[in-house]
Amino acid sequence: MRCSVFGLCIAAVLTFSGCGTPSAPQGGAAVPKSDAPVSSNDELKKMLEQMATTGEAGSAAAGLAPSIEQVKKSDPAKGAALEKDFAQLQNTSDPAKVKEIAKRMADSL
Repeated sequence: MRCSVFGLCIAAVLTFSGCGTPSAPQGGAAVPKSDAPVSSNDELKKMLEQMATTGEAGSAAAGLAPSIEQVKKSDPAKGAALEKDFAQLQNTSDPAKVKEIAKRMADSL
């Protein structure tokens, strides 16, 4: 009797625990790649605001170029200003300058 109860408990644990990998990271949401292009002005602004907070551009800056091109198509003057600031952003590693430039870019959107 004890062996069958123990066996059933083990079988239940194995059945309900599942086997295999989850399709999404824990938390249920997919995590976007940081260098993936952003698709809207709102997302572009959020990325810039994050850079303005952290002072780190890193690989996240790589995803900004296509979005800036989209802004340039709809508003050439704003796009040109963003493009100029983006060039400065890419050429600095000073966190204070990154914060300043990213904030200026976010505020222009």
